[in-house]
This record gives sequence, structure tokens and C-alpha cells, in this order.
Amino acid sequence: MIEENDKIRLNVAEIQSRFDRVQFAERLIQQLPASHEGRNTWLMNYGICQNAHQLRQMMGIEWDEATQSAKTIPDSKSLDASFVEFLDKVSSIVEQWPKWKQQILDRQK
Repeated sequence: MIEENDKIRLNVAEIQSRFDRVQFAERLIQQLPASHEGRNTWLMNYGICQNAHQLRQMMGIEWDEATQSAKTIPDSKSLDASFVEFLDKVSSIVEQWPKWKQQILDRQK
């Protein structure tokens, strides 16, 4: 359980900008390719953006409000297999995007 002293205290810049460390880290991490394993793992475990919520939902992972992180899952083998399958799908979409984009642009001519 989190004690009062365990909470992260925001500095003046974070309070003023309403942009905390997690949001800052998340924006940096989102610049990595969607197929990057570290990117998706961090987002799934700690992210608060819509993409992170979607990753957790697709993987069947619950959010722990007390720790502000993903709840652990006992069956890591099924999680690993599901995550690899998910990454394969994302990679396929990323690879197809230039072709799809060109088709859209061609239709607009």
C-alpha cells in the first residue's frame, strides 16, 4: 500500500505547466516506432495516454490506481505470446502504411 510519504511531489514547473514526469516520458517514448518492444512495454506498464489504455485492453491487463501502473499477470507465457502476436500485427500495419498512403493520395488526384 502506498503511504503518504511515498507520493511523488511535483516541482514548480510541473505544477505550473500541468505536465508531469509521466506525461513528459510518455511523449518521448511515443516517438519510438510502434513496433519497438521497449516502447510498448513501457506504455503498457506505466502509460496514461489513450494508446496505453488500448494496449492494456488488448492484452487484458488491468490498471492499478494505487500504484499508477499495470497490474501484474501470473501467466507470463500467454502474455508474451499475445504481445508478440500484437507486435506482429502492428509491424504489418506500419509496413503497409506507405503503400496505403500512396493509394489514398492517388485517389485524391
